Amino acid sequence: MKLTFNRLPEEKKQRIINACINEFGSNSYEKSSTDRIIKKAGISKGGLYEYISSKEELFLYIVNYGYEKLNSHLGWDSWKKDRRLPLALVDRMYLYAENVIDFYITNPAYVSLIVNTHKISERSVEIKVDKISREHFNRLFEDCDFSTINIPKRKALDIASWLIMKTRYDFLSEIEVESDIDKIKEDYLANWTYVVRILRYGITGMTEGVRYDME
Repeated sequence: MKLTFNRLPEEKKQRIINACINEFGSNSYEKSSTDRIIKKAGISKGGLYEYISSKEELFLYIVNYGYEKLNSHLGWDSWKKDRRLPLALVDRMYLYAENVIDFYITNPAYVSLIVNTHKISERSVEIKVDKISREHFNRLFEDCDFSTINIPKRKALDIASWLIMKTRYDFLSEIEVESDIDKIKEDYLANWTYVVRILRYGITGMTEGVRYDME
């Protein structure tokens, strides 16, 4: 983003950011429109290009902004400093689920934005978005203890990333048809409890007393 954007009054800057989140969250990158962003933000077309060099630059900025807001909500930097984060990957994944659901519920447009980053057709943009996603994901999970996991660290992180992405899809699907916030939270965490049990005990359920039945 150009320096002129950072010098904007906070209210105007936030108005543009919100318009971008709404547009990029409602449409794929390729189908999103700077004209709609301009209209939603209440600025001129020439005004927008005083702040950005291209639609791609704007999109990458907004994606990073969305992840920063999510990570800020989690507040895990202070947790790490105080050594309060569990080291086991599975435990940290569930802690993530417990803490992130409130952000999802109050910021569904951010969730839609992040989900849409997995629907990019333009390869050069996809690579840059993937880099942003991995950097933020690694900040949350890369320092886990992988000594008790019987697959390579990178594979374990890929599985964790995929599961987080899948549960975002599930959340968005449910919030479209369900208005009861407590039920949405309950279903989301029940889904994660199920996932964690399978990760702990294996898909065959051979551990004595372990059952995977779900209503």
